[in-house]
Amino acid sequence: MPRLHILYHRLATSIWGIPLACCLAALCLAAALLTADRALAALLPESWGFPAATARELLGVVAGAVASVGGVAFSITMVAVTLTSGQFGPKVVGEFLRDAPSKWALGLLLAAFVYAVAVIAALDLGRGGRLAVLAGLVLGLGAIAGFVFFIHHVATELQADRIVRRLGERLQAGLASWADPGPLPRLACGAAWRRCARGRRRVVLAAAGEGYVQWVDREKLVDWCRLQGGCALVAVRPGDFVLPGSPLLYLYGVDAAAVAAAERELLAHFALGPVRTDLQDPEYPITQIGQMAARALSPGVNDPGTAIGCIDALLAAFARVIDRDLPGPVYCDADGVPRLLARSVDLAGLFKAAFAPLRQFARDDVAVTLRLFEAFAVLAEHTVRPDRLALLAAQGRALAGEVADAPLVAPDRRDLVRRVRRLARLTGEPFLGFGTD
Repeated sequence: MPRLHILYHRLATSIWGIPLACCLAALCLAAALLTADRALAALLPESWGFPAATARELLGVVAGAVASVGGVAFSITMVAVTLTSGQFGPKVVGEFLRDAPSKWALGLLLAAFVYAVAVIAALDLGRGGRLAVLAGLVLGLGAIAGFVFFIHHVATELQADRIVRRLGERLQAGLASWADPGPLPRLACGAAWRRCARGRRRVVLAAAGEGYVQWVDREKLVDWCRLQGGCALVAVRPGDFVLPGSPLLYLYGVDAAAVAAAERELLAHFALGPVRTDLQDPEYPITQIGQMAARALSPGVNDPGTAIGCIDALLAAFARVIDRDLPGPVYCDADGVPRLLARSVDLAGLFKAAFAPLRQFARDDVAVTLRLFEAFAVLAEHTVRPDRLALLAAQGRALAGEVADAPLVAPDRRDLVRRVRRLARLTGEPFLGFGTD
């Protein structure tokens, strides 16, 4: 269900999900241990428990210390988010908010505070429970240890190489999901779908709100079209921004009254949101990596090492799909009847989104340009498919055109010539410039 996927994504990118769960667990633990203490008090001597005043004093110290440390931790979190946004771009902030270890550390701090306050409020006037008090002390020590871990983890994960690695892993997962054919048969050629739609009356399903398309439940749309005996064209793809009244779905061979009656059901198969996500949009992590590379190559930052790391992340991701059979845009039902033609990104579009900005920003940086040619050559070594080699050759030819007239010293030009010739040899296509014409 799209709503479940969107809900999970929002929880994963929210800083409050895990801490709230930790607080609820702390309340349950407090209730359980207080109940156990009361049960044991009837069986054990009075010396078993702490005096209530002593128990309150101990837990009050824990609550005060943890509250102070928690305030520092949240201040550090806000500073880290601000620095991440300013240094690497606002699109990268969401990746920092996904970081589960940091949220667990914050959750432990809040849980210790909530536990101590809950036990203090529930203590009897006589003697306090030993189990509840000891558990509070252990939670307090654990919270302090978690705070030390939090400082170390934030300092480590805010390094540019770590952020690039995490974005690269996100891109790899997105490309793997995009290249997965899924449970339904899919066709690469749309001729069969066009024959199914030809001559049939078209009914348009329009968007009821505005936002970015975050999820399209294509399997459910195929099932609905099969039940109605028609076919459909998805007019948008995840990552597109739509306005109220924008076409979402063109239905063919379906009665308009049936579409009107099922409008709410059909709209539920499209999830719109205020921001782009990587749920079904493999181009979004590419945008995040490209933003980091663009900032790294800006005159104010001038950090070609980070840009090269971004190229390596793109290389690792594309190497997994460069030689794979990619599913087509036509979805068939279980009987093999083409029911849905879905707009989606293709490999050429992903290459353009990934490498065109890098090519433009790297024209004055020899090291980054060299690494781009090396990345194209490595990808060419991983495939023998003529169409994929042609894509790589086109990217290399465009990059060679960008730097052909650059004022390079002789050693740099020789390095570029060697890499251009290697790429031309691997792709089997001639290049112009650098002595290869």
